[in-house]
Amino acid sequence: MSASRRDDTCGVGTGAYPRPTSVKGRVLAVLLTGAELTHLDCWERFGSSRLAHHAFVLRGAGWPIQTVERSVPTSDGRLAAIAYYALPAATIDQAGEAGTAYIAAVAAAGGQP
Repeated sequence: MSASRRDDTCGVGTGAYPRPTSVKGRVLAVLLTGAELTHLDCWERFGSSRLAHHAFVLRGAGWPIQTVERSVPTSDGRLAAIAYYALPAATIDQAGEAGTAYIAAVAAAGGQP
């Protein structure tokens, strides 16, 4: 990556997507499949505890990632609010073939959407 590049993006399909090898790329690929992600999912799948940051950066790149908090039981009986991140179905539809190609690029780079 050149010293002047700070956005960690490259052109894939239509628009700018994160590099397929990046955690942001893997997060976006999963969201483009219609799945939801939590912080625990991000940690277990990608080894990153920074899902909120990845969502923030992707939002800045134009992806309208939605966050919904849900109450879930904890191991000691309390309820905890957990954030679930997802893309709207209309955004996934709009990504179309470019989104499908991007998911394949992430998979080819070793990521598993």
